Amino acid sequence: MTIDGVPARDIGSRPAQSFTVDPNFMSYDTAPIRIEAVLRRNGAQSAGFNLKYEAVGGYNSTGAWYTIPEGEDWVTATWDIADPQFVGKWGYNFAFDSDSTQHSQYSIRAVTVTKL
Repeated sequence: MTIDGVPARDIGSRPAQSFTVDPNFMSYDTAPIRIEAVLRRNGAQSAGFNLKYEAVGGYNSTGAWYTIPEGEDWVTATWDIADPQFVGKWGYNFAFDSDSTQHSQYSIRAVTVTKL
């Protein structure tokens, strides 16, 4: 979809959005990474997610629910992850898991993964 002339992905119809990182970037490595997302809430109801990712011991979570701020502005959220290991065991490397469509009323403009 397009929001204010900018391409974006509306997450509202699904409880989670999964991502796969190019294996040439980080396959079986355990280097610290930063995940940065540009997000916007769709409407006034609460929106947010847990960031879950592949790690050496299986899937981990950052341990904190991220609530997307109210309003029509795009916001940037950043997470530093010390123990990733992206192997694609379940077909994806990390996900924004909202638990239900009740909390997935948001859009994503960009997601960037960088090694630290």
